[in-house]
Amino acid sequence: MCVCAPAQFLCCCSCSPRQGIFWFKGVGMRGPAYCTTLDDAYFFLNQSIGLPDIPSTVPLRQRYLRACILFSWIALEETLNYVVEELVSKRRLLCEPRGGLLDRLNAVRDARRVAPIDQREFLDARNTRNLLTHATSGEVENRLLTIEQARRVFEYCLKVIRETYPYEVGIRI
Repeated sequence: MCVCAPAQFLCCCSCSPRQGIFWFKGVGMRGPAYCTTLDDAYFFLNQSIGLPDIPSTVPLRQRYLRACILFSWIALEETLNYVVEELVSKRRLLCEPRGGLLDRLNAVRDARRVAPIDQREFLDARNTRNLLTHATSGEVENRLLTIEQARRVFEYCLKVIRETYPYEVGIRI
Protein backbone atom coordinates (compact mmCIF):
# COMPACT_ATOMS: atom_id res chain seq x y z
CA MET A 1 0.00 0.00 0.00
CA CYS A 2 1.32 3.39 -0.97
CA VAL A 3 1.76 6.07 1.68
CA CYS A 4 0.42 8.75 -0.66
CA ALA A 5 -2.97 7.08 -1.21
CA PRO A 6 -5.76 6.93 1.36
CA ALA A 7 -6.19 3.48 2.93
CA GLN A 8 -9.21 2.58 0.79
CA PHE A 9 -7.31 3.16 -2.49
CA LEU A 10 -4.63 1.22 -4.29
CA CYS A 11 -2.14 3.76 -5.57
CA CYS A 12 -0.92 3.76 -9.13
CA CYS A 13 1.35 6.80 -8.94
CA SER A 14 5.04 7.44 -9.42
CA CYS A 15 5.91 5.75 -6.13
CA SER A 16 4.56 2.41 -7.35
CA PRO A 17 6.26 0.14 -9.88
CA ARG A 18 3.73 1.09 -12.58
CA GLN A 19 3.55 4.84 -12.96
CA GLY A 20 0.23 6.51 -13.61
CA ILE A 21 -2.27 9.10 -12.47
CA PHE A 22 -5.10 6.95 -11.22
CA TRP A 23 -6.13 5.68 -7.84
CA PHE A 24 -8.21 2.55 -8.09
CA LYS A 25 -10.80 2.11 -5.37
CA GLY A 26 -11.02 -1.33 -3.86
CA VAL A 27 -9.16 -4.55 -4.43
CA GLY A 28 -8.30 -5.74 -7.92
CA MET A 29 -9.18 -2.38 -9.48
CA ARG A 30 -12.90 -2.75 -8.79
CA GLY A 31 -14.94 0.38 -8.44
CA PRO A 32 -14.27 3.64 -10.17
CA ALA A 33 -10.84 4.94 -11.06
CA TYR A 34 -10.09 8.50 -10.05
CA CYS A 35 -7.83 10.86 -11.96
CA THR A 36 -6.34 13.50 -9.70
CA THR A 37 -5.97 16.02 -12.52
CA LEU A 38 -9.61 15.56 -13.51
CA ASP A 39 -10.61 16.06 -9.87
CA ASP A 40 -8.61 19.31 -9.92
CA ALA A 41 -10.42 20.51 -13.06
CA TYR A 42 -13.76 19.82 -11.37
CA PHE A 43 -12.63 21.61 -8.21
CA PHE A 44 -11.66 24.76 -10.11
CA LEU A 45 -14.91 24.73 -12.08
CA ASN A 46 -16.89 24.55 -8.84
CA GLN A 47 -14.78 27.26 -7.23
CA SER A 48 -15.51 29.60 -10.13
CA ILE A 49 -19.24 28.86 -9.90
CA GLY A 50 -19.25 29.52 -6.16
CA LEU A 51 -17.76 33.00 -6.37
CA PRO A 52 -20.14 35.95 -5.99
CA ASP A 53 -20.75 37.86 -9.19
CA ILE A 54 -19.00 41.09 -8.18
CA PRO A 55 -16.17 42.97 -9.92
CA SER A 56 -13.56 42.13 -7.30
CA THR A 57 -13.89 38.38 -8.00
CA VAL A 58 -13.30 38.62 -11.76
CA PRO A 59 -9.52 37.96 -11.60
CA LEU A 60 -9.96 34.97 -9.29
CA ARG A 61 -12.82 33.56 -11.39
CA GLN A 62 -10.67 33.86 -14.52
CA ARG A 63 -7.83 32.01 -12.77
CA TYR A 64 -10.21 29.21 -11.77
CA LEU A 65 -11.71 28.99 -15.27
CA ARG A 66 -8.27 28.83 -16.89
CA ALA A 67 -7.20 26.12 -14.44
CA CYS A 68 -10.36 24.11 -15.12
CA ILE A 69 -9.86 24.22 -18.88
CA LEU A 70 -6.16 23.37 -18.77
CA PHE A 71 -6.54 20.60 -16.17
CA SER A 72 -9.38 19.07 -18.20
CA TRP A 73 -7.15 18.74 -21.25
CA ILE A 74 -4.20 17.53 -19.18
CA ALA A 75 -6.41 14.81 -17.68
CA LEU A 76 -7.51 13.76 -21.15
CA GLU A 77 -3.93 13.45 -22.37
CA GLU A 78 -2.83 11.63 -19.21
CA THR A 79 -5.69 9.18 -19.61
CA LEU A 80 -4.78 8.62 -23.25
CA ASN A 81 -1.17 7.86 -22.30
CA TYR A 82 -2.32 5.40 -19.66
CA VAL A 83 -4.66 3.60 -22.08
CA VAL A 84 -1.94 3.44 -24.75
CA GLU A 85 0.43 1.85 -22.27
CA GLU A 86 -2.18 -0.72 -21.31
CA LEU A 87 -3.15 -1.53 -24.92
CA VAL A 88 0.48 -1.95 -25.96
CA SER A 89 1.12 -4.27 -23.01
CA LYS A 90 -1.94 -6.34 -24.02
CA ARG A 91 -0.77 -6.25 -27.67
CA ARG A 92 -3.98 -4.61 -28.87
CA LEU A 93 -1.73 -1.81 -30.18
CA LEU A 94 1.66 -2.62 -31.66
CA CYS A 95 3.18 0.70 -30.62
CA GLU A 96 2.24 4.15 -29.41
CA PRO A 97 0.09 5.90 -32.04
CA ARG A 98 1.68 8.79 -33.90
CA GLY A 99 0.18 12.12 -34.85
CA GLY A 100 -1.78 14.76 -33.04
CA LEU A 101 -4.07 14.25 -30.08
CA LEU A 102 -7.13 13.58 -32.25
CA ASP A 103 -5.27 10.96 -34.30
CA ARG A 104 -3.94 9.25 -31.19
CA LEU A 105 -7.36 9.27 -29.51
CA ASN A 106 -8.98 7.75 -32.58
CA ALA A 107 -6.28 5.06 -32.86
CA VAL A 108 -6.88 4.06 -29.24
CA ARG A 109 -10.64 4.17 -29.64
CA ASP A 110 -10.36 2.00 -32.74
CA ALA A 111 -8.25 -0.54 -30.81
CA ARG A 112 -10.91 -0.54 -28.08
CA ARG A 113 -13.71 -0.73 -30.68
CA VAL A 114 -15.17 2.62 -29.62
CA ALA A 115 -16.61 5.08 -32.14
CA PRO A 116 -14.18 7.75 -33.37
CA ILE A 117 -14.18 11.25 -31.92
CA ASP A 118 -16.52 13.76 -33.53
CA GLN A 119 -13.96 16.11 -35.10
CA ARG A 120 -16.15 19.23 -34.95
CA GLU A 121 -16.92 18.73 -31.27
CA PHE A 122 -13.24 18.06 -30.54
CA LEU A 123 -12.11 21.19 -32.36
CA ASP A 124 -14.72 23.36 -30.62
CA ALA A 125 -13.44 22.26 -27.20
CA ARG A 126 -9.82 22.42 -28.32
CA ASN A 127 -10.25 26.00 -29.59
CA THR A 128 -11.21 27.15 -26.09
CA ARG A 129 -8.01 25.60 -24.77
CA ASN A 130 -5.99 27.13 -27.60
CA LEU A 131 -7.22 30.60 -26.62
CA LEU A 132 -5.15 30.10 -23.47
CA THR A 133 -2.15 28.14 -24.67
CA HIS A 134 -1.53 29.95 -27.96
CA ALA A 135 -2.58 33.47 -27.05
CA THR A 136 -0.58 36.49 -28.08
CA SER A 137 0.90 38.75 -25.42
CA GLY A 138 -1.82 40.22 -23.22
CA GLU A 139 -4.61 38.39 -25.05
CA VAL A 140 -5.35 36.04 -22.15
CA GLU A 141 -5.78 38.94 -19.74
CA ASN A 142 -8.07 40.81 -22.14
CA ARG A 143 -10.34 37.89 -23.05
CA LEU A 144 -12.77 36.91 -20.31
CA LEU A 145 -13.72 33.26 -20.16
CA THR A 146 -17.19 32.23 -19.12
CA ILE A 147 -18.29 29.53 -16.72
CA GLU A 148 -20.19 27.97 -19.62
CA GLN A 149 -17.01 27.70 -21.72
CA ALA A 150 -15.17 25.97 -18.89
CA ARG A 151 -18.12 23.71 -18.15
CA ARG A 152 -18.37 22.65 -21.82
CA VAL A 153 -14.64 21.86 -21.99
CA PHE A 154 -14.73 19.95 -18.70
CA GLU A 155 -17.81 17.95 -19.70
CA TYR A 156 -16.37 17.21 -23.12
CA CYS A 157 -13.04 15.98 -21.73
CA LEU A 158 -14.84 13.92 -19.08
CA LYS A 159 -17.05 12.34 -21.75
CA VAL A 160 -14.06 11.44 -23.94
CA ILE A 161 -12.15 10.08 -20.94
CA ARG A 162 -15.08 7.90 -19.91
CA GLU A 163 -15.55 6.62 -23.47
CA THR A 164 -11.83 5.95 -24.02
CA TYR A 165 -10.71 4.63 -20.63
CA PRO A 166 -11.49 0.92 -20.19
CA TYR A 167 -12.68 1.27 -16.58
CA GLU A 168 -15.30 3.36 -14.83
CA VAL A 169 -13.97 6.85 -14.05
CA GLY A 170 -15.33 8.76 -11.07
CA ILE A 171 -14.77 12.26 -9.73
CA ARG A 172 -13.94 13.00 -6.12
CA ILE A 173 -15.53 16.15 -4.84
